Amino acid sequence: MTEERLEVLWHPGPGESTSPFVVKQAAALEKAEVKVEALSLSRLVKGHTVVHIHWPEHLVRSRSGIDRFRKPPFVLAVLALLRFRRSISVIWTVHNLAPHAPPNNRVERRLESELLRLLATRSDAIVTLVAANEGLIRETFDVPESTKVVHIPEGIGFDPAALKTSASDDDPVELLAIGSLLRYKGLRKLAQLCSALPSREVRLRIVGEAADELLLQELLTISEGADGSVEVLPRRVSNDELAHIASTSHAAVVTHDAQFNSGTPYWAFGQYLPVISVESPVISELSDNLGKEWIFTLPLDYQEDDFALAIEWVRAPRADMSAGLYDWPLVTAKLVDLYRNVRKSS
Repeated sequence: MTEERLEVLWHPGPGESTSPFVVKQAAALEKAEVKVEALSLSRLVKGHTVVHIHWPEHLVRSRSGIDRFRKPPFVLAVLALLRFRRSISVIWTVHNLAPHAPPNNRVERRLESELLRLLATRSDAIVTLVAANEGLIRETFDVPESTKVVHIPEGIGFDPAALKTSASDDDPVELLAIGSLLRYKGLRKLAQLCSALPSREVRLRIVGEAADELLLQELLTISEGADGSVEVLPRRVSNDELAHIASTSHAAVVTHDAQFNSGTPYWAFGQYLPVISVESPVISELSDNLGKEWIFTLPLDYQEDDFALAIEWVRAPRADMSAGLYDWPLVTAKLVDLYRNVRKSS
């Protein structure tokens, strides 16, 4: 006898997010016979379901003027249903300890605070993408000891078309930094360091939507004086275009301050790109499981000498990577088991 097909309500839903994690994990769940739907009041009212929340702030934040009137009643209704309908099982994946930008207004701040408080106390399970972050999650959100925190990492899916060879000694090392241009990502220091190096040794491409106009101007100024060693592409690019850019790159760079988690390394490995990153729990976990030949760890206060060693490391040949515990089917099976367990206990 086959088990009943699971239906899970996600926020954001796979059709509502540009996050590669959301899109890939939802697609993997569909292959595992789990129906993933976007969170809605009509589905929530029925009760007896599983709700999986990612980035709670996105549920509250307004993107337009009309949202500022429409969102608060919706969020209040969601809060009430999650609080009082015990037949609804709740799972929360903690992607960050705090949003990267503040709320738009006082109403959003209050609703966000209420939602986080509810998720910390009401969730049947909390998912951490990095095992070492459990303590931080419990402390930051005051999670009760009785609430289980489950480690289910992001998956790595390899693109066979992305296979490439290492940079030769005669070629410049092509580095790639991707994602929205935000101050916490340490892009200004990275660009300044690369601009001081000859373009025949290293070239850095920074690709992402300009979320901070002042930072964009700083990066463009550095690029103009960098003699070709720094290029800035300040816009959102399609997956196909990003894959093409990756095909002409030799390594991805992640220099986030206080890096709690980042999807960039997982994406980079899928493109057969080794990763240069500042130290953090997520990088330590990846390095321990995938091997140091695929991850070069920089100190938080890295300087030119540290970066020079990283450039030489990129040129070294490396063996093929195995996804190991980050294999998408394996990751997905753990998530399906979690859904079934919380569903049975509701």
